[in-house]
Amino acid sequence: MVPLTIENRLFYRSADTVIEDYPRLAPMRNATSGSVALIATRPKQVYGGEGELVLERRMMRPAKKSFLTEEAFERSNWEPVNTTTFRALWDAEVAELPDTETRQLHLLTGLILPIWTEIPGDNTRIYRVQPEEGPALLGRALDETQASVLRGKFMDLDAATPTDMLRIVLDTDRAVELGNGFSLKRRRVAGHQRLELTGVSKDSLPWLKSLGCFTEIHQYQLRVFVPAEPEDQALRVLTAIQSGHTVDEPGVIAAE
Repeated sequence: MVPLTIENRLFYRSADTVIEDYPRLAPMRNATSGSVALIATRPKQVYGGEGELVLERRMMRPAKKSFLTEEAFERSNWEPVNTTTFRALWDAEVAELPDTETRQLHLLTGLILPIWTEIPGDNTRIYRVQPEEGPALLGRALDETQASVLRGKFMDLDAATPTDMLRIVLDTDRAVELGNGFSLKRRRVAGHQRLELTGVSKDSLPWLKSLGCFTEIHQYQLRVFVPAEPEDQALRVLTAIQSGHTVDEPGVIAAE
């Protein structure tokens, strides 16, 4: 995989255009931030990630479109505003937005037909890339997550670094061996995605808790988890477990 840095030109709708394109959304201004948006006047019922019914409103901002749950909308300070004020504030926000964005991609090149069905993502298009230096390249483009998933499928786990191991666990269904009998795997526990640590003895439990691991009891069984967020904390814990060290301060690993 060849890492690529891609710079794309960004385009934004003017206030007149967005009002014309979304006539059913109402101009609103956030009394706290001063930002403006077009927001649906009524919420719609949708199914959430756990199959539950959720009320949400469609929202258009200068740089993105999204959905706002009714609960979040009621807690926020969005209020109706007249179109003249909306136009002025919207266009002022657009004027402050960047003209370009930089993305990090990976181009999968070489003999890829034997692993074609293993490549993540729905985009099967073949791209031709001409770097600033060197010959042109042909291959499939992957984003950071897709590249991590593919590396996880074929990586030699014995040679994996703590960073590699974390990406494998977060982005695939594979378990990784951390050494000293510890194993880490992403599992769904009580409706939440967790990083579960197995191979834990009673003697090692206090040390693991000092690193930031936590425990929960499920079906009368004590289970140990590595914090999944923020990722830098999870990485510090994995590094400490692999090396047998303790974590004193964020970003600092000290030998016991």
